[in-house]
Amino acid sequence: MLYDIVEAFGFNEMQATIVLIAMVFFLANLIGGFMSSIFLAFGGAIKRRKAMDRMSVRLLLLGELFIFLWAFYYHAMVVVTISLEHFVFWMASLVIAPLLAYIGSQVTYLIFRKKIEGNYKAYAKVLAKRRAKRDAKMKASGASRTSAPS
Repeated sequence: MLYDIVEAFGFNEMQATIVLIAMVFFLANLIGGFMSSIFLAFGGAIKRRKAMDRMSVRLLLLGELFIFLWAFYYHAMVVVTISLEHFVFWMASLVIAPLLAYIGSQVTYLIFRKKIEGNYKAYAKVLAKRRAKRDAKMKASGASRTSAPS
């Protein structure tokens, strides 16, 4: 039934398979975006990280690699040619996949914003407690943070 719908747009069976796999991949990116902010909201105290240190960015890069490998395999092994339509499809896929992940994460971030910001503040409090405990221990032992060891 799904093949019939896709074939109604003029795709042959091989192209319909590619389109259906792409739809699943795009849906996975959107759901992954939703889940990333939900995990941040309900995961407890969290440390702020740079973009490249986040798991979501690493998964995004893995997804982009998947698209490149998929396109290379399809055009090197299956059809052995590339047309303008195929090129446009693959370039659009490279843009659409991370865009859907970003949209998904921003939608859920807006929904759970207070909780996520509270988790960032909770991590800062935990860090402040650790520093205060360490400073108290150092003060009790007579050492100071700035003095050099003798």
